[in-house]
Amino acid sequence: MAKTSGLGDGFLIGGYDLSGDVGSLSKISGGPAVLDVTPINASAHVRISGLRDGMIDFNSFFNTATGQEHPALSALPRTDVVATYLRGTSVGSPAACQVSKQVGYNPTRATGGSLTVATNTVANAYGLEWGNQLTAGVYTASNALTGQDTGFEGGNGNWVAVTNNTSTNSSAQAHGGTKSLSMSSTAGGDMTSASCVAGSIATQGFAVVPGSQVSAQAWVRSAVSARTCSVGIDWYTSGGAFVSTSYGTGVADSAAAWTLISATVTAPATAAFARVNVKVAATGGAAEVHYVDDVVYLLLPTSWDSLASASFGAQAYLQVTAFTGTDVTVKIQDSADNVTFADVTSLAFAQTTAANTAQRISIGNTATVRRYIATALTTTGGFTALSFSVAIVKNSVAGQVF
Repeated sequence: MAKTSGLGDGFLIGGYDLSGDVGSLSKISGGPAVLDVTPINASAHVRISGLRDGMIDFNSFFNTATGQEHPALSALPRTDVVATYLRGTSVGSPAACQVSKQVGYNPTRATGGSLTVATNTVANAYGLEWGNQLTAGVYTASNALTGQDTGFEGGNGNWVAVTNNTSTNSSAQAHGGTKSLSMSSTAGGDMTSASCVAGSIATQGFAVVPGSQVSAQAWVRSAVSARTCSVGIDWYTSGGAFVSTSYGTGVADSAAAWTLISATVTAPATAAFARVNVKVAATGGAAEVHYVDDVVYLLLPTSWDSLASASFGAQAYLQVTAFTGTDVTVKIQDSADNVTFADVTSLAFAQTTAANTAQRISIGNTATVRRYIATALTTTGGFTALSFSVAIVKNSVAGQVF
């Protein structure tokens, strides 16, 4: 690995991104205490490892703006805070993470007029842990569908009927605003609509690369008959040729209320463009109506290649700096081929409902984590934007975690 400077780094604590306020980090240290167990028959010291510890000490510039240094640090919370130092801000770059007690907030006003603050954090229960970033610093996933393409107010935007239906703009039902997309079947069977015509995928679709993680959401409602509905992604090559469609789990809609359908899927080999696809399965005949509203498309961070599978468990850290919506759950997935991803058992963070939160999770130190690792998002109530940072400590040796 090439030598690097400390330029372009990041620092987060308790769900606040203080990268623009922190001027220096005076200490990033950790490891086990050294216990002297030298016997009388030894001619040199004999030592064994004791309790793990860690410290991250930093200096910041005084800033009273919302979400910045002073509001984030001056409360001196008695509860734990999670501190994360990002060495560079790329997927795979190193990250030092620590569950901490903040034990200081000490401003210094120099004779020249500068006002800086020294803050100390000491590890609590887990010690300092070095891992790798699964997001490029703080990553913002926001809805790439805008205006009529997401909420159908005043029209259907680029949305078109694909199979077995007529798609029109309707004021009969609305999840948000006053309009929705109405899908009326032309015969019995599956019907689908998509966020743009296939022929315009290069200009109206979304650019992806193989292995891209994509999250989609849509709200659906039936006029009369409940059917299984799914949201997914149609994949296309750089030349516009159809590759495949990846759907999330199907959910029955209802005539009494709106139902959220969602999916987190991975772009297959040769995929270069994507569009959102909503499917209503097995309509009973012609003129069966179902409504779609508030569709969301989110491109997630690319996967990290850890170079090899390991069976020594892992720990992961999450910092949420901004959130718009009802709820989101961030989880870790892995893959052997960077194409087919699956959830890592028990490596899902607790549900997030607000910004400025942080978490640490872990799995047993005999659990297997495969070569390629990525973040995935799920929701029960919907969301439209999330700014977050995730780092994983993939243990490389047995017994790395104490």
